Amino acid sequence: MERSKLFNPVRAVILMSLVLVASLFVIADITAAESEKADQTNSNTHRKKKPKKVVKPTMKKVQRTTVSPGSWGGNGIRLVVDANSTTIEYDCAHGEITGALTIDQNGNFDTTGSHTRERGGPIREGSLDKGVPAHYTGRISGKQMTLKV
Repeated sequence: MERSKLFNPVRAVILMSLVLVASLFVIADITAAESEKADQTNSNTHRKKKPKKVVKPTMKKVQRTTVSPGSWGGNGIRLVVDANSTTIEYDCAHGEITGALTIDQNGNFDTTGSHTRERGGPIREGSLDKGVPAHYTGRISGKQMTLKV
């Protein structure tokens, strides 16, 4: 009799554990079935709707204006704007912008060209200094120009 009393609580615990595990399997199966139904419902609703049209962002084109031909000058610098090029003369260098000098709606310009350093004294015949690529930026506001090389 002692033996049956000892095994009854152990058997009860084992039996309860098996019932608990079995009920978890049932809950898991019900949850899986519900999620499959939801997936099917979602896929059916997606099929009925037309796909959305992709809208590409539009970039505003910057309005550019060509600077009128003429001369600009200041202390130690002279800039001559022509229709297809711009020449720059400094006290100790010179530069050139190929192509028309254009500004945006705010008066800003950003262009490339060449810059050549010069040196004092006579220049030997046949020894021309070659220019290096240069980046010219600046702003025109009324009758005033700011230039950065």
